[in-house]
Amino acid sequence: MAKTLVSVLFVFLISSALSGQTGSPTPPSAPPSAAQSPSNSPPPVQKTDQKPATPAAATPAPEIDPQADAILDRYVAAIGGKDAVAKYSSRVSQGTILVPAMSITGTVEVSEKAPNKMRSVVNIGGTFFQQGFDGTNAWADDPQNGPRMLHGRELEELRRDADFARPINLRTLYPQIKFLGKEKLGDRDVQVIEVSSPQTGAEKMYFDSQSALLLRVVANRAGPDGVNTVESMLEDYVEIDGLKLPMTVHQTTGSTSYVVHLTSVKHGVDIPDSTFAPPESAE
Repeated sequence: MAKTLVSVLFVFLISSALSGQTGSPTPPSAPPSAAQSPSNSPPPVQKTDQKPATPAAATPAPEIDPQADAILDRYVAAIGGKDAVAKYSSRVSQGTILVPAMSITGTVEVSEKAPNKMRSVVNIGGTFFQQGFDGTNAWADDPQNGPRMLHGRELEELRRDADFARPINLRTLYPQIKFLGKEKLGDRDVQVIEVSSPQTGAEKMYFDSQSALLLRVVANRAGPDGVNTVESMLEDYVEIDGLKLPMTVHQTTGSTSYVVHLTSVKHGVDIPDSTFAPPESAE
């Protein structure tokens, strides 16, 4: 069970379902102290002798289907527009995680800072599962594998997920974007596009034909035990500070499902860069 739990939580930690789209009804004027000293996160330890990270591969010239291009334009407009997405430069989101099959509950905290720093923490009864990107280096720390630096596909996925303005940078993050057609998702009509990059493969994104909001993402994501297919369902969109954001994400990988529900966000927080640094012992 421990090995399965590690795999499940790391799929969450690297998932793009929340990256760049998180939010809660907490007003942006809330005091920053919670982000600077989060109650459910262990203090970060600055790693001073990091090995050089693998440099990002050169991005090919974009290939974007005109129909897919229009869908992305509608999506950005639906969540509030470019100005709303770019309004803030930092954010701390908090919430809960439920793994029904294992009767496990815990807390989630995600710290983000423009242009591309992030740290995710899952706390299950005082046991921490963490992952971070400091703008150059990607790292992870969990009870099964210990602290480690991420390389290859894991590094590239986390580099992409850490993009603070991800919704308006999809064309840059995925150089190939094409329209796949129209489908039904439950009782909703959706438009499906495929986004891909040479470093991380392809993902399918399902947008509501009426609201233009992103409802579903299907992707193959790298983790400690290899590459897994992950389905994310984004629900409970709420307008917060001019942005429409999904408050609940249902994710399934293999035979395991879990639910992340966000309850708090603080924008414009002063987050020290040391928050995103790898653990001292990560190799």
